[in-house]
Amino acid sequence: MRASEARADEITRPGGALHVRVRVRDPGKGLAVTLAVGPDASVASVKQGACSALGLDPEGYVLMAGYRALQEASTLSSEGVREGDVLTLIQRGVWRALSGSRGG
Repeated sequence: MRASEARADEITRPGGALHVRVRVRDPGKGLAVTLAVGPDASVASVKQGACSALGLDPEGYVLMAGYRALQEASTLSSEGVREGDVLTLIQRGVWRALSGSRGG
């Protein structure tokens, strides 16, 4: 079965240039969206935009880059996110279970 794809044109910040494209996917639902954002966009705004485009409740998800949860108060650039990166939305409960099982 092919994954469904939603598309959001942009998340804007006043005076901010849109020049970083990132793909955000939800593997649980087989959905993905490509967003164009400024590098100074907050992780929280990217998560909000992706969840909105995919019809998901942002409170229920954690945004990840690889196996690392991104800090919502941080910017994409401070978290090392670059043009073309693929980010993943993981359900918060699943993330808690996984992060708790790492011996922490």
